Amino acid sequence: MASVFAGFVLPMGDVVVISRPSDCRSGGVMKEAVPASLFEQFLAANRHDEGLDFSPYSDRVRFVDDPDALPHNLRAEFGAPVISISRAGYRSEDALVCVEVFASEERAFYVLLDRDHEGWRTAREMTAWRAPKSEAPDSGATEEEPLFVPRPSRT
Repeated sequence: MASVFAGFVLPMGDVVVISRPSDCRSGGVMKEAVPASLFEQFLAANRHDEGLDFSPYSDRVRFVDDPDALPHNLRAEFGAPVISISRAGYRSEDALVCVEVFASEERAFYVLLDRDHEGWRTAREMTAWRAPKSEAPDSGATEEEPLFVPRPSRT
């Protein structure tokens, strides 16, 4: 999980993190090229309610230890983006996890990790789902802000 945190969560800055079971809205079907046994392990891991321990990161993110908390409610309560991290499925030297982002843009992606002599590293990111963009009337040519680029403080 340290690799997922370092690569995807910490660069976002002020976020709320929850850990909860998720099949990444897959309906039990993986459309990306990953080993079937790894995806089966991922689905099996996400049938359990045990949470992940993110306490080592509590000084850098707000962690909510309630897998039943609804991301939209947390976003309204804290006024910050919510990152939901699923349980990881493991197969030999590979792991698969789902990261869901509830912010101005909502989307989810699978993170495929592999292990080498130095530890776990992100091998590939695959889009799982993306919320449709709502078209605002007379929106004109608004520039979209990238989702995973740290923003400078506005103080």
